[in-house]
Amino acid sequence: MSEKLLNRREMPTAGPEQTKQQQALQYLEQVGVAKKLNRLNLYHGRASSGQGDWQVDPKYNNAGNNTGNYNINEIPALNTASFEVANQFAKARSLKSASSAEIHHIASEDPDAVILDCDTISELNGVDLAKTRSAIDATILGITEGSPLAFEDRDSLKRIRATDFINQDGFMYQGDIRSLSRRMGIKESVVEQVGSAVNTIAFLHKGELNRLCDAFMDNQPSISIHTPDGEMRSVPINREYLANWFRENHIVGYKRNVISATLGGRTVENYLLFDLEKVNTEKENERRKRERNRRFGKIALKMSKNITRNNERGKMADYLSEHPFIKPQEIIQMAKATPGYDKLFEQDAGNWEQFKLQEHTETALRLFDKNYADILPVSMLPVMRMALLVHDIGKPVAVKNHDKANQKRYNLDFAEHFLKQNEVDEPTIELIKTMIGEGMDWTHRWMIKRDRSEGRQYYQFCEDTMKRYLGKKHVDEKTVMGFRNMLEVLQICDSAAYTTMAITRTTNGSYRNYGMFNRTFDTYHGLTGQRARIRP
Repeated sequence: MSEKLLNRREMPTAGPEQTKQQQALQYLEQVGVAKKLNRLNLYHGRASSGQGDWQVDPKYNNAGNNTGNYNINEIPALNTASFEVANQFAKARSLKSASSAEIHHIASEDPDAVILDCDTISELNGVDLAKTRSAIDATILGITEGSPLAFEDRDSLKRIRATDFINQDGFMYQGDIRSLSRRMGIKESVVEQVGSAVNTIAFLHKGELNRLCDAFMDNQPSISIHTPDGEMRSVPINREYLANWFRENHIVGYKRNVISATLGGRTVENYLLFDLEKVNTEKENERRKRERNRRFGKIALKMSKNITRNNERGKMADYLSEHPFIKPQEIIQMAKATPGYDKLFEQDAGNWEQFKLQEHTETALRLFDKNYADILPVSMLPVMRMALLVHDIGKPVAVKNHDKANQKRYNLDFAEHFLKQNEVDEPTIELIKTMIGEGMDWTHRWMIKRDRSEGRQYYQFCEDTMKRYLGKKHVDEKTVMGFRNMLEVLQICDSAAYTTMAITRTTNGSYRNYGMFNRTFDTYHGLTGQRARIRP
């Protein structure tokens, strides 16, 4: 039973069919460049704040940027793999503030979460160094995958080639931006964004992880280097690209030796954590897990039973169950392989931005992947992904028929046909139709329009849906709220596709969408700028 309730963070990505990226990360662990956070026994030592139980709050801004946390939760603290050092630090700080010492064990729900030990690279040579650089190369993202262009700059994607931004020294210097802009016919801000991403990739290729991590945590926009002719030049780097590289490769922090005045000038290992959404105390992680299981446990078990009823390969639901880490673009390609739907996904979705159906749908799936796929039980992912896949599936035909006012009916009809074509079981089809139909009507009124006049009716709709799906005796208040959360996730991923946190991928690269619904969402976006949460 417990296996059905695991979320994706609790499932190691390593398996019999490892990607090049996973093999590369495994090698970096073998040579000691990357170390699993949960094997480090990381301790957080600090003076008590007197505010009760402690947990990591990723909203805190302690290092002059939106990701740094020299002192988690705005309190002087030390993160170290030594309980003794953490305890000494906490006691010393508590004496200064007349408070008590606190020690907290930091862990991650993600078993693949790693800390970089950048100093290890400097100790490598020969074959090991070459293999390490090759491994890092295998983790590198595409330029605009790591730093998408702004919506208004998307036409520049057709004119971007990495080689155009590199001089004879292998970098783009700060002083090169204006001349490159004139020569390429691209505005200076785009040249700086793309060129700084190319520079960041170059530093990664050279294994300069320490310099990149230090610049990231210190909020420095550039790194100074000595050129071959002996000059000191400024090389712009791209913090957005780095943040996305960290997240994509499960990197939550890095080790840096510091001189601690609190400990009498001793040099100690300090672990700087920049992805605070992925770390917390063991106690808090366990509390969240219990709450998720209470809300989603019965739903997850039912979904697992329905979808894997015959365990035949090749069917969409079965394939999605077997591949929880599937990429959004792979889901789109699988959907287009359904007879009669290839051309449909390539049609205009009827938005002024002129998104194709596949572009909008992939964007919504990507928002789900970045925000919720690691949180929900893994057996719920196939249903959530199929619901997102078909939530607008009839829209192009409604637009073509000049009948956009009735697009919901088109969506439901095409969704049923599409899911039957893919041999999805009947209870799951009915649930998905309820979610993208009446369910999204409710969430749009409740979450987007903020209409609170029918709260009881909304709850009753969720309860009735779960009684039909699970059976009356299996439905309690937590389960009802769990289904409501599922509807809210569906609405968030659809609506957030029309914000600047959403990323649309094209054949030429990626760009951020127009911020039509930005005001609807929370202004704090986490490490990567893609934290989709409705404003309270």
